[in-house]
Amino acid sequence: LFRDTHGVAALEFALAMPILLIVFTLLLEGGRMYWMRNSMQHALDMAGRAVMMSATMTDEQILAEMSTQFTAMNFTPSATTVDTLTIGGVTYKRMNATVPFTTVVMY
Repeated sequence: LFRDTHGVAALEFALAMPILLIVFTLLLEGGRMYWMRNSMQHALDMAGRAVMMSATMTDEQILAEMSTQFTAMNFTPSATTVDTLTIGGVTYKRMNATVPFTTVVMY
């Protein structure tokens, strides 16, 4: 009975496949999350560049530029804010955006 090798490949496949599927799913979702974060950062960088080119932009105009950049990246942020900070006599604009991440694979 110990020397019978019929079905060993099927047993090994049954043991290895769930682990391989989990690893593949984690790689897929991690890659999507990383791509989404980089794309969102690029959109904010482009909006920040537009703000630096025109130092007289109001907060509403900055939000509109952020919206334009996110639309170009096919994102719909759930929240966007612009804050004004003064540190050491220098005024800064801080842009924040939140984009929800939904997984492709339902857990």
